[in-house]
Amino acid sequence: MFYSRQTSLRLHEEHLATLQLWGRLEQSIAARVPEAELDALLRNCSAALAEEVTRHFDFEEQE
Repeated sequence: MFYSRQTSLRLHEEHLATLQLWGRLEQSIAARVPEAELDALLRNCSAALAEEVTRHFDFEEQE
């Protein structure tokens, strides 16, 4: 995929990383991983979601 702007590339990369993280969560739930491992992954998901939402809306407000 060709990107003429770095912003588009960055957004695409962040989107892929988010999809990978949620995919890991889905696989972990299906595999019934140990609770401690799932808790750690859920903390990562929570932090990633908070960061993504905050950054997304900050970006929209600034543009």
